[in-house]
Amino acid sequence: MKYYTKLSDFTSENFIEPRKLLELLYDMQSDLDAMIDDETPEDDEDFIELQESVDQLKKTLEYLDLDETLIRNSYMNDYLIELVYDIGDLPNNLPSYIESNIDWNGVCDDLKMDYSCVEIDGVEYWQRNC
Repeated sequence: MKYYTKLSDFTSENFIEPRKLLELLYDMQSDLDAMIDDETPEDDEDFIELQESVDQLKKTLEYLDLDETLIRNSYMNDYLIELVYDIGDLPNNLPSYIESNIDWNGVCDDLKMDYSCVEIDGVEYWQRNC
């Protein structure tokens, strides 16, 4: 028996809704329970892999706010720059000679203070602090 979705299937996305991870945990736990009911040996490779994934996901979910989207680290700066424009902190029609001289890395570093970083299956994600 092989479960349908792995945690790694989510970590290729720029955004993860934590409630989807919770649904995944329920599905994985159901698959694990079915393996136990089928008397799958505890040293079975699929059983061990699934048990480790369930444990890892449970631990990760303890630190997440289920109402706040997770943003992949590699996309975070793009997200924050777009946020600056969307909330009106910077006009959309800013001349390029000004916009091209903005220290966006510094701006993003400052904005990240409102976020916490969590690792999911070896990939860093950011979530807004409540």
